Amino acid sequence: MSRAPWAVPKPERAFPTGNTTMYDTTLGWRFVNPKMAEMGYTDSLGMTAENLAQERFLLTPDEDAPDEVAFAYEVSREAQDRFALRSHEKVVALIELNEAFAAQSLAVLYEWGMDPEDERFNPNGGAIALGHSLGASGARILTTLVHEMRRRDDVRYGLATMCIGIGQGIVMVVEKPA
Repeated sequence: MSRAPWAVPKPERAFPTGNTTMYDTTLGWRFVNPKMAEMGYTDSLGMTAENLAQERFLLTPDEDAPDEVAFAYEVSREAQDRFALRSHEKVVALIELNEAFAAQSLAVLYEWGMDPEDERFNPNGGAIALGHSLGASGARILTTLVHEMRRRDDVRYGLATMCIGIGQGIVMVVEKPA
């Protein structure tokens, strides 16, 4: 796989002739999916980080969960997610947070209501300190988490987060066998 700054899309027919479009792929998308373009989700990862930093740090919204308890089928998805996050936050002792773009990580932590100085985050340094290994960051993050969990007797659960190009992400909870 190449990360050449300019790429040509797959031709529609064999041995094409005539003009073709080249795409700048230095950061982010190689070829924009027309459906994503219609929805307006085509910012590169770096641009997404800038947008989040501007959006989140210029505002001071109240991040507290609602005080009232709603009926099971009337609870919003946001409230369910916040409850799940708070429930899991209590048992997760280590968090490997891929923060190649610090502004994006800070915005997400702010959104979650978590302290970026929490000692559970990247105890051995993160992508900014250790390097952001293109194509292998998931392996680096998960391996770092598992080895740190083995070093600590008091840790049962760890969390690994990974960014994926084009604004996607994934998270994995790891449980150490008793």
